[in-house]
Amino acid sequence: MTDQKNFLKKMENYSTFFSFSFQDLLKLSQRDRSIFNALFYNRTEEYNKFESILRNAKNRGENILITGDAGRGKSSFVYKLIFDDDFIEKEGLYCVVVDYRESSNKDHCLMKFINQMQEYLRIIEAPIHKLNENTPSNIINNLHLLQNFLNEIDSSKLKKHLLIFLDDFDYIEDNLFPFLENFLGFATNPKLTIILSARPQLYTAIDTYDNRFAIYFTRDVQRIKIKSMCAYKLLSKRLATLLVKDETNPFKSIADWLLNKRNPYKELMKKYGISDFEELEEFKLPLKNNFFNFMSQITNGNNREIFDIAHDSILYVLDNYEKLETEIEEVDNVEVEKKVLKETHIMKLFFDRTGLPDYYRKTYKLINIHEYRAKNGNSLFYNILQAIKIYEQTNDDFYSALEKLGHKNELVDKAINILKNKSHRLIVPNKIMPSKIEKESVIYTTYRTTEKGDYYLTNISNWKEYIEKCGECGTSLKTVL
Repeated sequence: MTDQKNFLKKMENYSTFFSFSFQDLLKLSQRDRSIFNALFYNRTEEYNKFESILRNAKNRGENILITGDAGRGKSSFVYKLIFDDDFIEKEGLYCVVVDYRESSNKDHCLMKFINQMQEYLRIIEAPIHKLNENTPSNIINNLHLLQNFLNEIDSSKLKKHLLIFLDDFDYIEDNLFPFLENFLGFATNPKLTIILSARPQLYTAIDTYDNRFAIYFTRDVQRIKIKSMCAYKLLSKRLATLLVKDETNPFKSIADWLLNKRNPYKELMKKYGISDFEELEEFKLPLKNNFFNFMSQITNGNNREIFDIAHDSILYVLDNYEKLETEIEEVDNVEVEKKVLKETHIMKLFFDRTGLPDYYRKTYKLINIHEYRAKNGNSLFYNILQAIKIYEQTNDDFYSALEKLGHKNELVDKAINILKNKSHRLIVPNKIMPSKIEKESVIYTTYRTTEKGDYYLTNISNWKEYIEKCGECGTSLKTVL
């Protein structure tokens, strides 16, 4: 019993370490900007372009669009600039951040923005005296006063070029454009620069809604696309940086705790083959590269999800270290032993999840799109997505049409809840997954994914492409309408 308690405690320590390592970069660096600089990784090309655009921002009067899928690091990319005091000072810039998710509601977000704008004008010694009390009832009037003030002020009095960063507007679930219109009067002003961070869904919504918005937010703008990063290098960078035992390392106190003689972390270092702190920047995770490819595929490059998967995957390796098979893989022309996670392990970690200890994060679950089928072979998920597209609501006609294809109401409701769960992602096999795994064949290249969670409910448009991705899904709902 004592051995079991010691083992659980050891794994909890590992879990604490990985949970800390794989937090959101901005959260990690809230108290210390040096942490941000230590962990920010591999955006040199995009950042150089960003700096080049901003050097000419005063003269061109162009806005900037930062695009990329969820979790790619768009916010961190812009904060890299915001935290660069030397560049900001040299180029005479001033940043105002409008982070929708950091506000309790829309009014709070706008009132905070008004306060920031007043502070900006105070700092450049051009204070505005006409504003009303900053209350919800005065928001619209105060925004108009600010817009007019900036339109009329002589450019020579703007000692610092204003950057307004609009972040996390993807999370606005209703009345997006009435809210975005509050910033339209600023976006049209060549004396300042709007930087909008947008996922493809938000970009498309703005670009197709109204030319007034599209021209100033998505079309006549400078664009920077944030691409996905190599999961292997990203994770190695996070862990290696955290572990460097250096007086200047912002994580030194944490590293001291982790490397204490009484701490089981030394066992982990031994398993990883780490003996020299100076070599930690070359830290190699004990997993084969095809597993990292799999991680990238099932997350569509979402770094937050990659960290969730890495957290549980590495714990699983430590938990089952002696049981896992080892294969030789060539790394930089050197043969290295790597542990292998096979299909059964993946199924346990991300499909089933039953029986996993509490120290696993368990925030990410994969659902086989063919998991629920009627007796006639029709795919329930596929038919539900069709029905949502056709009926736009779960009414009697919705359930009736699905029943004609053999789907019972209780299973329909269960599948809808799965689709709505933002921590779930449907994984799409190119061929139907067998009900029993007969051999431990690797699944890394035989599965694809569609969008995550509730995005299924709005973003399925090209059914021909969907069927091609999903393989054979059975009878189309359209045959019974």
